[in-house]
Amino acid sequence: MRAENIKKVIDKYYEELHLPIDKGKSEYKAQVRAAIFSTLFNNGAARIAIVEFLPISRCTTYHYLKNHEHNIEAWKGYKNLCELAERVILHIENKEANSVDDVDDWEGMALRVIESRLSDIELVLSKIKLNRK
Repeated sequence: MRAENIKKVIDKYYEELHLPIDKGKSEYKAQVRAAIFSTLFNNGAARIAIVEFLPISRCTTYHYLKNHEHNIEAWKGYKNLCELAERVILHIENKEANSVDDVDDWEGMALRVIESRLSDIELVLSKIKLNRK
């Protein structure tokens, strides 16, 4: 994958999630970075090229790759983030090849990821409210 397409994929992915590309320390932002990095790498993008556009170190990339399969099973929402990344990659690559855009509802996937995150936040809020009583 060419560097300019990597940049386009990362920009579109973060745009769909309504997040800035930053080094945020929250678990969710770490999930977002891990998912886009691992998905790009597994789709043939070079590690160094990805790191050029994502705020992560090369050491972190090894951690992401080592834990990718486990994260899909154990980290709630991570699989949806990876699926969104796959759809964005497909969309950008199809656009680049001037082919018909056959990516159906990848924007809906972004919405499902965000809704999943909101349900997590609502659960935490309800626990906090119960603990206050």
